[in-house]
Amino acid sequence: MSEACASVTRSDTRAKAIHPVRYEEPDDAAGSSSAKAARLSGFASLASVLAFGALYGLIGAIIGVPTAAGLPIVAEELTAGRRARIAAADVAERQQPA
Repeated sequence: MSEACASVTRSDTRAKAIHPVRYEEPDDAAGSSSAKAARLSGFASLASVLAFGALYGLIGAIIGVPTAAGLPIVAEELTAGRRARIAAADVAERQQPA
């Protein structure tokens, strides 16, 4: 039995020497990795966790950062038509002879 363990250990050592395993250290703050992925500032991340946590408790604190990250996306989609109309009007204004 000890020979089997020794052979596994030797093969693992060889595999690690050929393909070293990379890992990243976890961030100190719990919400900073999700905030970085969502491209939120530290203040916006903290404010969203506190606000949603105050409104909805623990579940609100958990979903605070993803919800805050989704709000700008929703706002952009809601105003997409208006921005397209303004851009078309600007192009038409530039093309008119003076």
